[in-house]
Amino acid sequence: MYAVCLWCLSFVACTTQKKLVRDAPATATEQRLGKKQMKRLVGFASGQLNAPYRWGGNTPKGFDCSGFTTYCFRHFGVQLPRTAADQAQSGKRIRSKKARPGDLIFFKGPDHKQKKTAHVGIVVSGKRKQIRFIHAGSKGITISGLSEEYFSKRFTTIRRVRS
Repeated sequence: MYAVCLWCLSFVACTTQKKLVRDAPATATEQRLGKKQMKRLVGFASGQLNAPYRWGGNTPKGFDCSGFTTYCFRHFGVQLPRTAADQAQSGKRIRSKKARPGDLIFFKGPDHKQKKTAHVGIVVSGKRKQIRFIHAGSKGITISGLSEEYFSKRFTTIRRVRS
């Protein structure tokens, strides 16, 4: 029983250390600071262009999609869940016409009929169908567009995460 209590304490300690705010309204000051920080995040992410793809990877030696977003956000002090599906539950849902650089964009897996979120990227620019995003694909870190048929069929949501 004592070991279970220690486990409970460590679980509570880990979960209370998260810096992620879920669907909380921000003040105007937080939004301004958030916008500036998000642009820096996009610049940092762009510095990883052409890094190789590696399943389960979360370093410049190799990234998978959620490892890449986790790595980029962690650099700015924001803790994200490790998987794309879990990241899709973080932050605040944003309409594509209000997307900003630094927002997370999510997609279904290779089978576009599948419902589960399986891929994530970081919005670089654009609104609606003109959104461009940086992500870890099979060819490594690259920039793609939501207008590409592969991604437009699989698009699920955009989320805004701030510390």
